[in-house]
Amino acid sequence: MKIILCAGSSCTMMGANTILDQIEDIEENLNNFNYDIDKNFELEIETVNCLGLCKKERKTSPVVIIDGDVIQRATPQVVMERILDAAFKNKFDDEEI
Repeated sequence: MKIILCAGSSCTMMGANTILDQIEDIEENLNNFNYDIDKNFELEIETVNCLGLCKKERKTSPVVIIDGDVIQRATPQVVMERILDAAFKNKFDDEEI
């Protein structure tokens, strides 16, 4: 999974640093979960100075791109959900909950 996080001034003011902190925390702690993560799961994090999306359309910050999918007005919860869904993909498909 590739995550591109805009670190431009608008995105930073709207919470990009909080999202980055949580992504880095989850990356460090994925192996501490009680369940095994998908063996094919890899997390690549890239911060960019500015994606320029807020210049084209207002109220888009913070912007995160996950595997090519642009998330405008991203929240830590939405980003964490996407990461965990991908990390545990196929782990629970055959189990009864």
